[in-house]
Amino acid sequence: MLDWRSTALTLSALLALTMATYSDSFSGVIEGDAAALVSGDSRVHAATLQNLRLIAMRTYWSSITSSSVYRPLVTLSWMMNYVGFGNKDRALGYHVVNLALHLINVILAWLLIRRIWGDPLLAFLAAAVFTVHPVNAEAVTNIAGRADLMAGTGVLTGLLLHIYLPDWTGWRRKAAIAGLALASCFGLLSKEHAIVLPAAMLLYDILFRSRAQTGSYVAVLTPILGILAWRHWVLPGILDDIVVVDNPLRAAPFWKARLTALEVLWRYLGLLVWPRQLSWDYSYNQIPLATTGGGLIALTGVLALVGFLGSLYRRAAAVCFFGIFFFLAIGPTSNLLFLIGSILAERFLYLPSIGFAVCVVAAVAAIWRRLVPSHAVKITAAVIAVALAGLGARTWVRNGEWTDGTKLWDSALAVSPDSFKTHLGRINSLYRRGLDLFSLDECIEEAKKAAAIVADLPPEQSTALPLATLGSLYQLKGDTLMHRQDALLSVTNPSITGTFGSPQQWYDRALDAFAQAVALDDLLRESERRRALARGISKERIRFGGSSFLYSHLADTYRRVGRFKEALEAFRHLSAIAPMDAAVYEQIAQVQRAMGSSEDAIVTLWQAVSLRPSDADEADLANAYLKLNAGGCAVVNGKPNPDCPLVKAHLCRAKVKLAARVADSGLPEESQQLRHTAEALGCSP
Repeated sequence: MLDWRSTALTLSALLALTMATYSDSFSGVIEGDAAALVSGDSRVHAATLQNLRLIAMRTYWSSITSSSVYRPLVTLSWMMNYVGFGNKDRALGYHVVNLALHLINVILAWLLIRRIWGDPLLAFLAAAVFTVHPVNAEAVTNIAGRADLMAGTGVLTGLLLHIYLPDWTGWRRKAAIAGLALASCFGLLSKEHAIVLPAAMLLYDILFRSRAQTGSYVAVLTPILGILAWRHWVLPGILDDIVVVDNPLRAAPFWKARLTALEVLWRYLGLLVWPRQLSWDYSYNQIPLATTGGGLIALTGVLALVGFLGSLYRRAAAVCFFGIFFFLAIGPTSNLLFLIGSILAERFLYLPSIGFAVCVVAAVAAIWRRLVPSHAVKITAAVIAVALAGLGARTWVRNGEWTDGTKLWDSALAVSPDSFKTHLGRINSLYRRGLDLFSLDECIEEAKKAAAIVADLPPEQSTALPLATLGSLYQLKGDTLMHRQDALLSVTNPSITGTFGSPQQWYDRALDAFAQAVALDDLLRESERRRALARGISKERIRFGGSSFLYSHLADTYRRVGRFKEALEAFRHLSAIAPMDAAVYEQIAQVQRAMGSSEDAIVTLWQAVSLRPSDADEADLANAYLKLNAGGCAVVNGKPNPDCPLVKAHLCRAKVKLAARVADSGLPEESQQLRHTAEALGCSP
């Protein structure tokens, strides 16, 4: 039994330690993956039945791409922040929820360690190591790390209920079994790696029980099977969405990929032991494929370590459990059993780090028991306290990087200089500081380095992003030269023009880079489509893939040089990639207006208003109607009049065309909703 006074003191100490460590994690803005998942996903912007249905029926990344990742509870949590708490695009509320989840997991981890290990002090020290370890900042301070936090909550809750189940009878036992089922659902609907729960339960039963608790397994496995069946129904033909530039093991032979994954396991252990150099990215080509010799050495080391941990089951069963728990918890993301979307990510260590923390504290305690038995406890506490101070300080610094994109991108390039993404991240860092003609040249060099890293890949394994970024920088340099009219940096100054070139030269370079990127993007989109069809995904559910970044900048460049027809084509391609983005239709309308197609521009602007009502767009529509239908019924009280036959005809045309565009882009449910809206207005297909 737990002593409630000591329990309260322990939990207070863990709470204080966690809050002190993460007290600098509440600033910053929503960016990176979180921007796509929150700001870019219209499903979380309104708590409607239709959005709830789309969350249940769509993948996690459906706002930007086809994907096999299904995490509806995390998407619901974004809605809770965005709508329920009114946080919208303000980062603070999202950080608060993440830290609250981490605090819950720290308490659950302490309860788990305390129950299995039995030693109150050592359990507290292990939980303290878990809460302050710097690798966990990628799950806690990184807003998009919430999936790992929520999956951790499900696994830890389920494991605790399984362990305590024999202690309860009657309604408490029934409640615990129901709680197990809910924990299993919560974890698996938050992130796929929560499927380790039944394996962790089995490990506990093998080490500590004479017979398994059958009710626990039924309670956990039933929802797992149900969720897998549901996924198969709503996401038929799971898409193989692993790309080589994110996980190079995708293109490696089977055994070389697994040997490399074993080497990565040792990298993970290295990050836990010495977390000095941390990076948000380890993409192509930061981690080289293993040689046969190196891979076999890694395999031997892993087998020896697991064997050693297994040998402890009689004299140190708790250490044996948590040591093997580390490997169980990291198994789904290790690329050993199956390949995932990333070769290495620090957030994958969130749950495994609990096992590591116990083993470290146990090792320190064992050493001092052997060396100084009479003072072992005090010395162990002192050593771990020093370690906690160092780990906490490193986490504090890491929080500052995660909440400041400039620091985050700069630090990643220093740690992962061979990853193409970190060079692109450096461009973001320079952009944050403010660009001039000279710093633009530095950005261009970074984009060239990123393009060079992926240049040797076969086209179907590569990415268009570096070339698209390079083109956008060329465009920006042309824009900068075009708009600099001051005496020192004027494009009409021959010395400046001679040094930096003319705007047209840079626009031409941009179009050349974009042309290469488009060819690559087309090939990658068609390759993805073929894979989707081969896996049985119906044509109407295959997203129209591609790089929205590429086509947005390509269209802008065409517009800069007065090639409006090509700009319109590029923007229409962009609307196929992002059919629910109102801003795209606003830009199309601008180009149509510049080409003299005023009526087409009106219809397109109605499409933007249908997706996102805007006072500015309605004002533009009113002005357009005053020019098109002066003195007619199109405008009433300064606003478009939907009862006017002309306006209604335009509005119906807009909605029908928009529904067709959305359907062609692989979003049948959203298209059907738009059709229903059109029918409610009396519009015929």
